[in-house]
Amino acid sequence: MHLLYNSLTHKVPCGGVSVGIPTAFDFPIITDSRIDSVRLIIRKENATAYIVSFAFIKNEGGVQLWHSDVVLNEEGIYYYRFEIDSEGKTIFVGRDEELNAVIGDWLDEWQLTVHTRDYRTPDALKGGVIYHIFVDRFNRGTDRPFNKQRGRLKPWGNLPDIAVEGKDYLADDFYGGDLKGITDSIPYLRQLGVTALYLSPIFEAGSNHRYDTGDYEKIDSLIGDEKDLDNLITQLNKHGMTLILDGVFNHTGADSKYFNKLKTYDTVGAYWSKDSPYYDWYSFYDYPDGYDCWWGMTCVPTLNKSNVAMRQYFLGRGGIVERWTSKGVSWRIDVVDELPIDYVNELTDAVKRINPQATIIGEVWEDASVKVSYGTLRPYFNGRQLDGVMNYVFKELII
Repeated sequence: MHLLYNSLTHKVPCGGVSVGIPTAFDFPIITDSRIDSVRLIIRKENATAYIVSFAFIKNEGGVQLWHSDVVLNEEGIYYYRFEIDSEGKTIFVGRDEELNAVIGDWLDEWQLTVHTRDYRTPDALKGGVIYHIFVDRFNRGTDRPFNKQRGRLKPWGNLPDIAVEGKDYLADDFYGGDLKGITDSIPYLRQLGVTALYLSPIFEAGSNHRYDTGDYEKIDSLIGDEKDLDNLITQLNKHGMTLILDGVFNHTGADSKYFNKLKTYDTVGAYWSKDSPYYDWYSFYDYPDGYDCWWGMTCVPTLNKSNVAMRQYFLGRGGIVERWTSKGVSWRIDVVDELPIDYVNELTDAVKRINPQATIIGEVWEDASVKVSYGTLRPYFNGRQLDGVMNYVFKELII
């Protein structure tokens, strides 16, 4: 008996499917034996969800073809395998690494991702090319005064600092790449075929990478101001291009107006007083130096996502997400798998409220359709949360 089924060619549609829409399965078999029946076994989590009987269609050129249309009425991640009854025996069928059907016990199953019926990913980025820009290092359009309290401005072209084992990497060497430099480069980028720019964080921060946000309400003055951002968006749109901002909503900088550990800001930060309006935005276990932070890095204290005031500031009506989305940008969400599911739901709702065509891309390093974080399967592709993810898995396949 030789099985010809491969999920890339014998399941339509290929890939994920929608709730309530039929999925067609063809199951071709080359055999001289009598086939009594073919079944599709579909499970969700650890329980069998459906057992679907196939119909015999034809025998042509020694190939028997069995077929069934399957409709799933609930979104989620399903897995399926086949069983064949032949001459009094049940033959168990799973898949190999290339998604071909093979006979054997305890084999891997095929995955079937089912999303809500009315969900459509935005069209803006489809078929295009996204170009990632690390703002400080791309192009300097203006000789702005260096205004960082900590760090130094290097001559353009000098070697950057690198991380050295046993020594703290401070990310405090700057080159002054700015928004005007990006705007000036749009014709060059367009010649490359670029249709969207994805920028590293642009909000005020102490480091050159700016993942340690100091103030979400301000563009970092070393790279420009809000008018420069507006001009960049306008010029991109004129060239048929869109802008994606990096949304860092899991943590702030310790050097921020919210935490203010280094007293850079004139606010009462959470680090200095339990009476601070931002104190409950963070989780302290040994005040003030013991606090939750991203991967143990004390320069980026983690936000307490259960705090109502913090959520309102970022995700509420007129909040940070709505304010910047209203300029016509899309978002790449930093460390999205560190965020609770309901937080991501609220974040995506805030974006889509302002612009249903804004695209939301998540930073997920693994297969996002089956990503488990903090013991919970994440519903990234079920039709509510993400439009896409960073292509780290694709990168690994290429390498």
